[in-house]
Formats: sequence, C-alpha cells, structure tokens
Amino acid sequence: MRNSKQAMWNYSYLFALLAIIMVTLPSCVDTVKRASLNNASSENDAYIYGRFQLEVKRSIAFLFNCSSEIVLEMKHIATGKTYKIGLKSSRPVYAVKVIPGRYKFVSIDFFYGIGRLSKSNPVNSQATYHISKGTAAYFGDYHGYVACRGKRPSLGEAGAPFAWQMKTVKFDRASFIRTSNELRRLHPGFSKSVRMRPIKITK
Repeated sequence: MRNSKQAMWNYSYLFALLAIIMVTLPSCVDTVKRASLNNASSENDAYIYGRFQLEVKRSIAFLFNCSSEIVLEMKHIATGKTYKIGLKSSRPVYAVKVIPGRYKFVSIDFFYGIGRLSKSNPVNSQATYHISKGTAAYFGDYHGYVACRGKRPSLGEAGAPFAWQMKTVKFDRASFIRTSNELRRLHPGFSKSVRMRPIKITK
C-alpha cells in the first residue's frame, strides 16, 4: 500500500511539473528582447516602445498550453535588419532597443507551436517610420487576441485550432500619454536620458 501511495504521489508530482513546463513553454519565435532600462542611456541609443498586449483564451483541451504569439515585424531600411516585437500577456508596456534610422512596418504575424508561422498579414503602406538618436519612439497601443479552442490536433496533424486577431490599435494622444507615463513609472530614470515622443511617420 505504501508503494502504491508513493507511486501515486510521484505521478501527481510529475503531472504538476509537466503542467508548469507547458504553461511556461514559449513558441520559440525570435522576438527582440525587452530593453534594460535601469541604466541611463547614451545619446546614441534609440528605442521603440508601446503597449503590446496579448489576450489569450483557452478551452479545456488547451488548459495547460496555448503556445502562440502575435508579432509586429519592423525592418531597418538601410541595413535590412528586422525586429520582431512580440505582444505579451504580462507586462505589455515595454521598450526595445533599435538602430536609429528609417523603418518599414512589414507585417503582423501569428505563430503557434515551436515557432511555426501560421499567418502573415503584410502591412501595405508606403509609410516610413523615423527614429532619431537619443529618442524613445512611441509606436502605439496594440491589443491582440488568441483563442485556443476545440480539440487538440494529433501529433503531425495539419492545422491547429487557433483563432486570432488584432482587436485594437491606438495611436492617439491619450494613449501616448497613458503608456508613456506607465513606462516612466516602471523605469523612472529612463525618460531623463532619452526624449519620449510619438514615432515620426513620413510617406
């Protein structure tokens, strides 16, 4: 009986451990890391910041894992370097460090599983975004939505029961002020070393 109880405890412990691993399992998309804003920035640094919010809904089949991401892809025109800015389900207000210069907003992409691209929505615009040295450029408030629902597909089965959309995109003055103030509150010394302003858009 003691061995039976020990075995049951071991299985329960293993199940709990697997659940934790699955909840924290990323989709392995190579998104740009959050910038460390605790130290003062130099006048040559440049940043993109905003509110990049991801809302996730799970059915019981995906209770322990809904590995998916919505990503904004920006490209530095002069070098061709791309930055994938991921929407986050926690701590959505953040900044990424970038090369100063002109950018194109390339696409909004949805990934699921181990970095598997499911859908890419090109941004059909001739607009360019200019980010100067010593500037933190506000890129907007984005609210994306992912639903993991229905029956989980078998291993190797094509497709996946995910629904996703970009629910709202805001670039108004009130959103700029709110998000900028939140970033200042999170990193008090950051705004003292860079100029925080809406991103400059040219066509």
